[in-house]
Amino acid sequence: MVDDSGSKSADPAGDDLWKAPAAPKPRKGEPANPALPPPTGPRYEFPVHAEGHSDGRRVLIIVGCVVLALVGIGFAFAKLVFPVFDAQREKEADTYAKMDVSTLGRDIATYYVDYDGPPPEITVVNGRYHLDAGSNYLEYNDEIVSPGVRFGGITGTGFLDWCVWVTNSDGKYKDFEYSAQRGLQQGRC
Repeated sequence: MVDDSGSKSADPAGDDLWKAPAAPKPRKGEPANPALPPPTGPRYEFPVHAEGHSDGRRVLIIVGCVVLALVGIGFAFAKLVFPVFDAQREKEADTYAKMDVSTLGRDIATYYVDYDGPPPEITVVNGRYHLDAGSNYLEYNDEIVSPGVRFGGITGTGFLDWCVWVTNSDGKYKDFEYSAQRGLQQGRC
């Protein structure tokens, strides 16, 4: 073993084997710890994070943006689809009104086949149309009132000029009439 003075000394225990070799002394003008040479293999760059943001927060932000985008697409789709549903609902309401007024018109026309005089009185009792012409007319024509339909009225003096109408406020056209002269039409008598 060589000591600091350059002379050899004996190492009786053989501790030389366990000591790390001494680092070479730097030359004049070189730094004490020279820089390592650049790596030669493929480069791996670690992700650069914004200050204070972790990967979990970044994923949460991305998922939130995706959810907002899907909600926006859903609202846009709803704006396209719901008017179609509204139009169908209006058509259904108008169909109920046409059906009820046509049934009432048929019943009044049937009444005039057998009887003369003014048109029968029509009332709504327990959700059914009730036609009554006094003692002359049998009350067999109780028809169920369709959903949303309200009885409007009946006019006329006899079998040539009677007119009956109903309304449904949920419909597009709302009012429908049935008369002896014009049959089924939109409007009121």
